[in-house]
This record gives sequence, structure tokens and C-alpha cells, in this order.
Amino acid sequence: ADMAALTANEIVPGDDLSKAILLANDHMATGEVAEAKTIIDAALQAHPDHPILRALAGRIAVILGDSPAGRAHYEHVLKSAPDFTPALVGLIYQDLVDGKIEAAVERMRVASGRPGTPLALVIEFADALVNAGQFAEAETLLRARLAQQPDNVGLLDRILLVQFRLPE
Repeated sequence: ADMAALTANEIVPGDDLSKAILLANDHMATGEVAEAKTIIDAALQAHPDHPILRALAGRIAVILGDSPAGRAHYEHVLKSAPDFTPALVGLIYQDLVDGKIEAAVERMRVASGRPGTPLALVIEFADALVNAGQFAEAETLLRARLAQQPDNVGLLDRILLVQFRLPE
């Protein structure tokens, strides 16, 4: 079906947000980002402040090359739901892309300190900092997580790798 020709109710019947979110994610997984955008835009008409929809809209905007719209969606979510990690992570990546390293680092500190933030994400943040030449910040981020998981050998290993790359 031609997604652009469908009405919002045909795309997402009734009030089924879960279906919209799953369908949009399925389209994104298969590279059909424009179709995902149509679904999320339709769902946002009925639920303009829904954090999951807004975060997905942000991700879609960034993928489609509209970074300012992506940032606006992420910031919209964080105004009403400051603890919504997907929007925070999206904004961190946007900060990094935009060269706003200080803002990214501050947001990373917030996200990394949350118990629900996956360790893989903390390591990804640290790697992004290393790639930006922010070695001390990367080590600080990893050590903060190590304080929560002192027996994690992978974290210790990552800290050593960061220290190895420190300029003399």
C-alpha cells in the first residue's frame, strides 16, 4: 500500500500505539524509514507528547538527515520526561555529531549514572569520548560505572585501554 495515501486511522487504527511503534520499528529494521516516518507522524497527530513516539520521530529525523528536527524531538521529550533514556541517548549522539562535546559529556554522566543504562551504552559513550580525544572524561565515565559494578573485568579492561591511549 502507498503509505502516503493512507489516512492516520488506516495506518494506526483507533488508539493502538503499541501497534504503531512496533510497525514503525519493523519498517526501520528493513530500511523503510520513510514508511516508519509516515506511521509515527500519524500517531503523533493523536498523541503529540508521547515520549516513545517523539523519540522515534527524533531517530527517524536524524536518519533522514534532518538533525535539527531530531534534536527538537529529543528536547521535547526531555522537557516533560527528563528520565526518558532513549531521548537522552539520542540527544547525546546528536551533541556528538554537532561537535557539542561538553553538552554530550554532561548528558553522558547523567545517563551513565542511571542503573537502567546498559553497560554496552556506557562503553559506547566512553569510546565516543576517546575518539573525540576526551580520554580523562572517558576514564571518569567508566570508573563511575565500575563503582556500581566493581567485579566487572570488562570495565577494568576498558579503563586500561583508555589509559593506554592517554597522551603522554
